[in-house]
Amino acid sequence: MSKTESVIWLALAGAYFLIRIFGDPGQNNIDRTITQGAAKARDSKIVLGLAAIRKRDPKFDVTAFYDRVRNGFLKIQTAWSNQDMRPARAFISDGVYERFDIYLLMQKAMGIRNKMSDVRIIKANCVQVESDEHFDTIHVGITASAVDQDVTLDDETPVRNRIGNPESFVEVWSFLRAQGARTLARPGLMEGYCPNCGAPLQIADAAKCGHCNSWINSGEYDWILSEITQSCEWRIRETATHIQGFEAAKRRDPGLNAQFLEDRASVMFWRWQAAHWEENGQSLNGAAHPDYLSRFNQKQAFDKIIYRNAAVGSAEIIAVEPGKDFDKAHALIRWSAERFRISKGEPVSQGQVLYNYVFTMSRKAGATTEAKYGLRSSICPSCGAPPSDRSQSGCEFCRTPFNDGSRSWVLTDVVPQGQWIKPEAPAGPPSHETYSGFTGVLRPENALAVLIGAMIIDQKIDPREEDFARAYARKHRIPPDRLENLLGAARTGGLEVPTPQGEKEAEAFLQAIVRMSLADGDLSAPELNTLTAFSRQLKFPEENLKKIIDSERNYMYQWAKRHLG
Repeated sequence: MSKTESVIWLALAGAYFLIRIFGDPGQNNIDRTITQGAAKARDSKIVLGLAAIRKRDPKFDVTAFYDRVRNGFLKIQTAWSNQDMRPARAFISDGVYERFDIYLLMQKAMGIRNKMSDVRIIKANCVQVESDEHFDTIHVGITASAVDQDVTLDDETPVRNRIGNPESFVEVWSFLRAQGARTLARPGLMEGYCPNCGAPLQIADAAKCGHCNSWINSGEYDWILSEITQSCEWRIRETATHIQGFEAAKRRDPGLNAQFLEDRASVMFWRWQAAHWEENGQSLNGAAHPDYLSRFNQKQAFDKIIYRNAAVGSAEIIAVEPGKDFDKAHALIRWSAERFRISKGEPVSQGQVLYNYVFTMSRKAGATTEAKYGLRSSICPSCGAPPSDRSQSGCEFCRTPFNDGSRSWVLTDVVPQGQWIKPEAPAGPPSHETYSGFTGVLRPENALAVLIGAMIIDQKIDPREEDFARAYARKHRIPPDRLENLLGAARTGGLEVPTPQGEKEAEAFLQAIVRMSLADGDLSAPELNTLTAFSRQLKFPEENLKKIIDSERNYMYQWAKRHLG
């Protein structure tokens, strides 16, 4: 950027900032209307969603539900700190359990544990309610504080946060229950009792009642934790009808549901992480097709890569496609970690990475979902028994293979999103089932990653644009350490996020990010600066950016007025 361009740019940014502070009452009224309308629409949907649950289940009480959530939250924090998830196993899904279990495996291998002490819940409130023909889901925003330390296993010496300062954090915990389930008149899973027969649950690795032999973490009887999302990664979830090919697949398989597929994808992701960590593919034996497992082992033999401190931002199904021999379901998983390459037997850090990977799962054409198993995604597809070990490729009870795709979904490919080939849309009339990496509702952190990815040149970012990114992160409450991870990954070439290709994709992304910003309040000066810098790098005309902002603001203003009445 030339000196003259810099002066002009700063003048424009300053003029916009002064207008936001001092002028244009009409514009301020529009922004207030949009903010109020978005809040009312969100709150109305929550009220209606909870009312629908109460209509089906008259004994459901949201205050009592929040009390149970608090109890479950504290129980999980204690189990995590003790590196023993068995006390919480009964009310967490298979995907969440795999996440915890593999994290703990890595911690123990490094000789540390993550000690969470003085845990306090500041607030718990509903942020979204979802219902479909299979499940009710209540997403609870939890604001909490804790002393978060890593300590050595042998003598409890702190190696992180040595002083022991408390830190606050906000997460969204998603609790799911089958629509046919009803509120119990007695304690349930989160309190340590079987919701089917009422017997006290024994601490065990398997989520099975020792008295009535019911598998209790399916969601059939009581609420279970199905997902944990960082607040900066949270977004209002869209219905599964927006997934390309999903409705057509449901006509062939009525029991198919996105919740099960996403939990299954989470199981596969964490086993994939364990396979890297262990430097062999044994943890994938029961989840991956032998053909993929062979490719994985060959790649690792040639170039061994491991990841530490992996964190998943989101796992969502983006397409389902039919096939002659096998159907496929594609899950987009956004994750970050520290990447290491094994050199002469020792791990060498390559810095932070942030990836958008597509995990492709396959299942024999004509196979259907067993509704009786609910959300249990890591079990024998024939008899329902869980494997006693991740390395099992078949059921030790009925001998049914886990990994051939004949009855259940198995992992058949993992590729960066930029290399994923989107399946063709189903033939027929136009449908609202679509997927694009640059449309829909964006998560703030993912949007920032794409912005930084586009602004990085030769692994460097202009200091002024970095300042814009920092201001953007502050507005959207993206934690400083997450921002530093993004910037660090960009500087080391480890930021693998899709970059809009051409004016059409850039316009779609800008529309989505402007809508996200307006729904959260006005379009602030740092956001405008960041978007302008992004547009400049992509050679997207700035006058077109202004048209997008004006168009989206007008659209959302009219939408907000309708909701405000």
